[in-house]
Amino acid sequence: MIAAASAGPAFIVALQESVARDRRAGVAVAVGVALGSFRWALLFSTGRVRRAYTGAKLWIDRLAGGCLAVLGLKLALSER
Repeated sequence: MIAAASAGPAFIVALQESVARDRRAGVAVAVGVALGSFRWALLFSTGRVRRAYTGAKLWIDRLAGGCLAVLGLKLALSER
């Protein structure tokens, strides 16, 4: 019920699968999302990966910011 109150993309996909196919498909999607999240949590809980990410975070942020700036500029200059 809490998932319904904060309907994110994973909840929407699980709901779509439940409606389009059956409850089993929706549960399979939910379990897949949970396992994927758990995998990322385990991966980033290791010191080696966390240190590598921390070292690269500045460049990842700059790259992401540059991409957003380019998209914003493209949107601002686009024809209506």
